[in-house]
Amino acid sequence: LTIFPNPTHSSFIINNQGLTKLAIYDLNGSLLISTMVEGKEAISVSKLPVGIYIVKIMMEGSVITKRLVVE
Repeated sequence: LTIFPNPTHSSFIINNQGLTKLAIYDLNGSLLISTMVEGKEAISVSKLPVGIYIVKIMMEGSVITKRLVVE
């Protein structure tokens, strides 16, 4: 599972296998974006202000957490 580019300006690409739930949180824990993705898909973050975000990817009973920087 990969997320690129990171840092990003307007969108990033998630490359995974199968159907996955993706959630983006700010550092206060507020949910900002929640969506389902499958395969290679672009996720727009153009409406988010510059900052650091937490991306949680939930798939097949496991949770992967990554940091995303929006410049």
